[in-house]
Amino acid sequence: MEPLLANILSLDSSGTLPGTGLPPSSKGTWIPSQAASIPVPAMLSVPQQHSQPSSADTPVSREAASYARRRVGTACTVCRSRKTKCDNQRPICGFCKATGGACVYPEDAPSDPSKLDRGSLAILQRLGEMEQRLTTLLDRQHHVSSPNQDLARSCTAGHTEPQTATPGWDVGVDTPSRAEETSYDRPPSGDIVTRSSEMRVEKILKWPAFSVNHPSLASSLGRVDTIPRVVGSDSLFDIDPEVIRNLVENFLVTNHVKNPIFNINELWVSVRNVAETGLRWDRETCLVLLICAISVLSARIGEEIHPGYSKHRSRLNRAELYFQMAQRRIGMLYHSNCLMAAQCSFLTAVYLMTTFRIMAAWKAFSQAGSQCVGLLVAGGSLDEEGRAKSPETEGMSVGDQQLEESLYWSCLKSELELRTDTMTTFTSLSKDHESSPSISFDPEHTIADINPLIYGGFTEHMGRCIYGGIYEPDNAHSLSDENGLRTDVVKCIKELQVPVVRYPGGNFCATYRWQDGIGPKDKRPKRPELAWEGTEPNTFGTDEFMAWCKEIGAEPYLCLNMGTGTLEDALAWVEYCNSNKDTYYANLRRQNGHDEPYRVKYWALGNEMWGPWQVEQHTKEDYSKKALQWARALKLLDPSIQLILCGKDGYSDWDRYTLQQCVRWVDMHSIHYYSMGKGHYTNISSVYGAERAIQVCSSLIDLARCEFDMSPFPEVDRINSKPLGKKRPTICFDEWNVWDPERAPGNKGAEEQYSLSDGLGVAIWLNVFIRNCKELGMATIAQSVNVIAPLMTTPQGVWKQTTYFPLLLFSKYMHGKSVAVHVRSGTYEGPTWPEWIESTCIVPKLDASAAVDEDGWMNVAVVNSDEEKTLSTKLDGIKVGTEVQVFTVGGKSYQASDANSADDEKIGICETTWTSGGSFQFQRLSFTLLRWKL
Repeated sequence: MEPLLANILSLDSSGTLPGTGLPPSSKGTWIPSQAASIPVPAMLSVPQQHSQPSSADTPVSREAASYARRRVGTACTVCRSRKTKCDNQRPICGFCKATGGACVYPEDAPSDPSKLDRGSLAILQRLGEMEQRLTTLLDRQHHVSSPNQDLARSCTAGHTEPQTATPGWDVGVDTPSRAEETSYDRPPSGDIVTRSSEMRVEKILKWPAFSVNHPSLASSLGRVDTIPRVVGSDSLFDIDPEVIRNLVENFLVTNHVKNPIFNINELWVSVRNVAETGLRWDRETCLVLLICAISVLSARIGEEIHPGYSKHRSRLNRAELYFQMAQRRIGMLYHSNCLMAAQCSFLTAVYLMTTFRIMAAWKAFSQAGSQCVGLLVAGGSLDEEGRAKSPETEGMSVGDQQLEESLYWSCLKSELELRTDTMTTFTSLSKDHESSPSISFDPEHTIADINPLIYGGFTEHMGRCIYGGIYEPDNAHSLSDENGLRTDVVKCIKELQVPVVRYPGGNFCATYRWQDGIGPKDKRPKRPELAWEGTEPNTFGTDEFMAWCKEIGAEPYLCLNMGTGTLEDALAWVEYCNSNKDTYYANLRRQNGHDEPYRVKYWALGNEMWGPWQVEQHTKEDYSKKALQWARALKLLDPSIQLILCGKDGYSDWDRYTLQQCVRWVDMHSIHYYSMGKGHYTNISSVYGAERAIQVCSSLIDLARCEFDMSPFPEVDRINSKPLGKKRPTICFDEWNVWDPERAPGNKGAEEQYSLSDGLGVAIWLNVFIRNCKELGMATIAQSVNVIAPLMTTPQGVWKQTTYFPLLLFSKYMHGKSVAVHVRSGTYEGPTWPEWIESTCIVPKLDASAAVDEDGWMNVAVVNSDEEKTLSTKLDGIKVGTEVQVFTVGGKSYQASDANSADDEKIGICETTWTSGGSFQFQRLSFTLLRWKL
């Protein structure tokens, strides 16, 4: 027998370990946690032979009591670990009898170390072998200074002492309870766990065997970027059941909607088991710990999901603790053929990716994908070569099959995203993704309420948008009303149910004097218009715009002139529109025939102030100072208004800085983005840059709020008598569309004629808004009429472009709550614009979003951008035999349009019905909206 193992298993006649005077059970103990019964090993203190006990180790004698001492009953080990009262019934206490626990009293526990489980003995045996090999190596190289001395290193106590004894350690070992004698899947003893936590490379390279004989190895530690780990029992913590519940709820709302890989009811069962019984060494505990780790990082700043841990650094530390506790349990799941094991591997990868450990994340995604393939093969969804079987294949339950397929494609999607970062070859997980596309959704898995303001519009004094578009008082064909508004345009805009309209710009507002556009029209001055190199007659101004908004049923959204304009001008405009007091500009509005205030709620603090094409371009520092002062003054005049900060594209340093300075004073942050491309796929793929812009901008908002929240002296809104910045700003996407400035230059009116490809692009834009509705407070398409618009006018009438029809279907049906959708399909992997999309975003051939409205109608919007293939797609989430309304916009060529199409092909909406069952055929180059009653 090896020396180390012999020392451990030998007892003297008094039942103590040799050289210690201590019973075996006193060398390593399990310290019960306060709330969740987390077994925490005590730090091992290893006394050396011939060492003298210190005064700190000498127990203090108890003084004589003035009363007769009485020893209370000893609690069983189960009740001790839970810190609950034990009724001391023998042989089984009441609690263990009720719960089926292994009731063992301390005096009944075996004290023979030979009854250690096989895993612990194997570890100890291996340590003995390692010790002998190291000693032999030292003897061969003649590095031992004296034949009677060895340097023995205690990897737990961390000190080096000369010894004359036989090389080895005296190690006390926990005596397992009877319940653990025949169980080999229990956690190792406290000593072994503690020792293994210290047996890391950075610790081992500091042993004398390496630091003395191989100093180069030890010096290399400074170049190793190690990840913080839990060290010692004092770093671990208890988990309150209420905290677990809050973290899981946040995970379901924030994370799970993006990758719905759980059955919610079954997940809550696992969570309840962990909350009631504490942390165990099983897969349920591993799963819950990983969910907690991800949830801590993904919680919005300011949400106290875990009391006292709202700051970034504390969050990261807490999340890392959850994660490391999960990793101590996940090893036993790697070869487990069950869905929960694959889910744990996937969540591990998500956490690693969140904390920027990209290669480790890719490996974990591969592990999860391999486990999913095994499950799908076992369940009958895939054959042994990984090819999909027919939908009629019998195997596992439908619910389990959907979950496993969802998890499988989540792994595939994640591998696609990491492929460029890790420079790895693509795995075989994707070889079936084009042959069997599917769309999964569940009306119960909602993301957030869909704000109707995302269907807003935009009118600017640019080209023929205003004059000759919405306003044409001298139309020769009697198409205008008494106010000069084109009635045919009003009718089409009302069909789109536009809820809000932005005005007057755009670049135009940088030199616009709103006072020029009020009062008698014959006295309004004409001005040179610098943005689009024209002349502004000012016959259409504030009052006319308000009349047009009233006619179409939309709210006004005004953009302030922060170029040549002054704060005094801005305050005057707000007073003119909103004040009901006896003041100059309010009375001026009354003189112009409008007694009641317009009550304009939305005001933008300038437009694209960062642009070199702007009159009075600003730096981010100058704009932030100016915007902050304007915001304070405007809120003093009218606290009810909502202010929109001028952003850029959502992922720039301008966005970061302006939000950092002004986030507490604004209600929304505007971003602008136009998709474009010379070819069909380039045009389509460009839209996904907008989705990434929303995600990045949302993070910048949280970052700015976090930095403000950490300020020791937060400003106080003296109007409302409460701290500023408590309400989280949302994103205002107030300029978006498909626009190629080379094809339709802005200074020439930007009258772009849209193709079917552009119409599909707009449909994907709207899918992006539905998927990210939680972050959006408003979106306004640029623009309403004639200028890169869905409507074009002539003196004889109005005609609808291809982009009009997706807008019509979305604004009519896609309301209520956004529903999580999981899509698997082929992807486009060619060149993109901007180029960074190719390496950052996935461009699927099928793009989808879903919504469930208040009346119980389920609506699913799908775009098939494939030029060649009609995609037969499995729909998971709809009952067989359901009657479905089908609205389709499509054509034979992506270049088809109303003005330029082959064989006089016209683009419009085709309405049919479908009885669900089997797969749905999504026609190539089509946008389809499916609608049915739940």
